[in-house]
Amino acid sequence: TGIEVGPGKGFASLGKVEETMDTSILFLLILSLLIEETDDKSDFLLPLWLLVKSLRVNM
Repeated sequence: TGIEVGPGKGFASLGKVEETMDTSILFLLILSLLIEETDDKSDFLLPLWLLVKSLRVNM
């Protein structure tokens, strides 16, 4: 059978990713990349960005 593409079909593959990778770390990495792309680091984003950068160094 072929790979079905449609609404709700992508969630099965996301479940497999959750099993192999800590999604919270993945989320933080994606978030840090998004923040790095943003020139305006607000009072909320800057400490969060620094925290994520320190986490990336420790990984």
